Amino acid sequence: MLIMAGLVLRQIGYWSSLEKAAPMWRKLWLRIKYDCYVSMKAHIYHPDKIVLGRGAHIYQDAILNFKSSHSGHSPSIAIGCDSKVLPSAKIIPQQGYVKIGNNCTIQYGCLLYGVGGLEIGNNTRIAAYTVITPMNHIYSDLGTPIWKQGETAIGIKIGSDVWIGCGAKVLDGVTIGDGAVVGAGSVVTKSIPPYSVAAGVPARVIKMRDGRMPEAQIS
Repeated sequence: MLIMAGLVLRQIGYWSSLEKAAPMWRKLWLRIKYDCYVSMKAHIYHPDKIVLGRGAHIYQDAILNFKSSHSGHSPSIAIGCDSKVLPSAKIIPQQGYVKIGNNCTIQYGCLLYGVGGLEIGNNTRIAAYTVITPMNHIYSDLGTPIWKQGETAIGIKIGSDVWIGCGAKVLDGVTIGDGAVVGAGSVVTKSIPPYSVAAGVPARVIKMRDGRMPEAQIS
């Protein structure tokens, strides 16, 4: 009996420790407060730390603010006017923040972290299944498990009128300039200048948008 009681108490403690999504009435509160659309089937956490612009759309099965209660930023998520977060996209600031400008689209299945801070300008398009992660693990000590060595978190800045293609990966410390295009499947490890087209693993500038060749390639 004592063993059973212990197991029950442990199970109760486990479930009570789980982070709970906001109830339906809090999503309705976001709709009314910000004059926007939040699907009743979206998964919203810590709605008091979310700011939405007028006309923003958060679609079903999108996840906002999961495991981000310890963010020191308020708001931890700010999404501009008329921007859209499509189904199954995830925006997870953790201890950082994510700021998205006006008239942006975060497409299906994207994963946006905000550990070191993620800022996205206006009119930017992030295609499906893109991953943006402003943090890196430290791994230089061979005698210590990687997960015990901590992380670096510099942050990522993505400009306005940027198009990031399907399945791209953008890593910490990167700036993508205004008007840049990043090809599908690219891995961006270094900054991309404005109005350039970059592609590859790692991503390199292959041309400028007006067709000129770049003065210097990103290595």
